[in-house]
Amino acid sequence: MSDGRDQGRDSCGATADEEFGDFGKRGGDSTAKDERFDSGIASLPEEFPREPTMSDALRERGLDGDTILHLAIIMKVPDAVPLALIQLADDIGILNLQNDLLQTPLHLAVVTERPVVVQKLVESGSAPWIQDMQGNTPLHLACDLTTRACLHAIMHSVPPTALATALRVQNYPKGLTCLHVAIMKQDLSMVEDLLQLGGDIDAWVCFEPLPPFKASQNVAIAFIHIQRPL
Repeated sequence: MSDGRDQGRDSCGATADEEFGDFGKRGGDSTAKDERFDSGIASLPEEFPREPTMSDALRERGLDGDTILHLAIIMKVPDAVPLALIQLADDIGILNLQNDLLQTPLHLAVVTERPVVVQKLVESGSAPWIQDMQGNTPLHLACDLTTRACLHAIMHSVPPTALATALRVQNYPKGLTCLHVAIMKQDLSMVEDLLQLGGDIDAWVCFEPLPPFKASQNVAIAFIHIQRPL
């Protein structure tokens, strides 16, 4: 005659206690329970990956280190496109990012002769004293290309202290300021504008293999050539 334990056996001949041990009494083995019912939440990272922001997109670099703002200016799309990108930049640092040639968007806006974009960049915080691979600032480039509209856009949009800093920057290896470049281009209008803004006519420059000389020596030649009084 079988005892009560036989009644508890299942069709396989094992009792519930033998099959599940203490699971029904005390919740079972915790390790086994975790293995059976782990939802996977515990294995997730503490922080989920952050969704990319607009700032991330504006900082993304492509070939030659260009950002989307660099490319929008280089490709000469309508001004509305780079203007919108400038408006979206929530950090001044984005506007001053340099590509592999150390050019900022402001350098490229001057090179492509886009005074509206130049003005918006400067008003939004783009620095006119940053130098490219040749040591040229956007002011150097504006004078070299004689793009007066771009030069005026910078001059009239930059605070006086920042403009004074930009006017003192010398490129390399010749050590030219933007005033020197305007003199060499023999552009009287630019020279007059830069002098009024505080350009140093007596800054020393150096043309290898010639010894250093003062810019005033060259400005006299430039003004004589233009046939205007000094």
